[in-house]
Amino acid sequence: MNTKEQNEKIEQSKNQDIYNNDFLTKSSDINIEEFKNLVTKVFPPQKWVVEGLVPKGGITCLAGKPKSYKSYLALNMALRLAKGEKYLGQFEVEKSKVLYISKEDTDDLIQTRILQMTDDRDLPIKFCFDERVFLDKQKLTKVIVDRIKEEGVDVVIFDSFRRMFHGDENSSQVVSEVHNQIKKIQRMCSGITMIFIHHYGKDGQFERVNQEKIRGSSDILAMVDSLIAIDNQEGTIYISQPALRSRKAQKPFSIKVGDSQDYVVFDFQGFDESPRNKEQYAKELVLASLNDSPEKSRQEIISEVVSPSNGVGETTVANAMKRLEKSGHILRVQKGKNVVYKLANG
Repeated sequence: MNTKEQNEKIEQSKNQDIYNNDFLTKSSDINIEEFKNLVTKVFPPQKWVVEGLVPKGGITCLAGKPKSYKSYLALNMALRLAKGEKYLGQFEVEKSKVLYISKEDTDDLIQTRILQMTDDRDLPIKFCFDERVFLDKQKLTKVIVDRIKEEGVDVVIFDSFRRMFHGDENSSQVVSEVHNQIKKIQRMCSGITMIFIHHYGKDGQFERVNQEKIRGSSDILAMVDSLIAIDNQEGTIYISQPALRSRKAQKPFSIKVGDSQDYVVFDFQGFDESPRNKEQYAKELVLASLNDSPEKSRQEIISEVVSPSNGVGETTVANAMKRLEKSGHILRVQKGKNVVYKLANG
């Protein structure tokens, strides 16, 4: 990107509505909360649209690499919400009316996928394929809010997040304005639940399934209440929850994609904390560590990766490094008396 293009993006970000509002005209317009009031407030327990995965009234992101069944799983979630049936046969749902906004896939493709998952012909799901719907313009917010209220929906699913705004997804100002408008829509629609599909960035055989791989500004992660990571490995889909704001995250689990009488079905395989998956996760963490720095020693990598929060020990990380070296993903290089590791494509 040349200097002129960079300056144009900066000016575009400065002109976002969040920096040009006139809602605060005097000091008394700013809401201040007393300490004694805050600590004595009684808050209701967290409610869920999908138990443990999608908080009611929150913002949830389904993220993963291309071809990882993100859209299928989002559509399947819409179907289960509309029917009031357990999601993936495992997670309780709150029966809901759903609005599915698709700017990624066409109506005929959406139809094909729906018919692969259900024979129902009358469910409380609405679809929007309107290319004029965007979330980064304040002048559109009221129109979107009015339409949501007219349709009486409880949950809105966006496919995909990147298609819902202009500007650079790497710009914190642009993403902050999108977040600002989403929260405004939620306030005006009595805490409606928002779910959006998003993509991971750099691809690779061992894509790190966590928040650091979300494409675009880190503000995208900051805005979500729940992040659901989806990783498709040869027909088995591994699902984890790297971030959940309200309580301890859901344990990783896996599902199988299969066919049953010409229907696409997702079979829950169970919560999976097997050594194989821990080593796979350790591989992802090692690659992410080396992605942050051109080269590191073995001990530097182990010290950075091993922690109680990661759930992997030193032996697991050491084994992961050996396998990554053997598969050609990382290189061991002699530098004088020291040995360092670096990415093979670095």
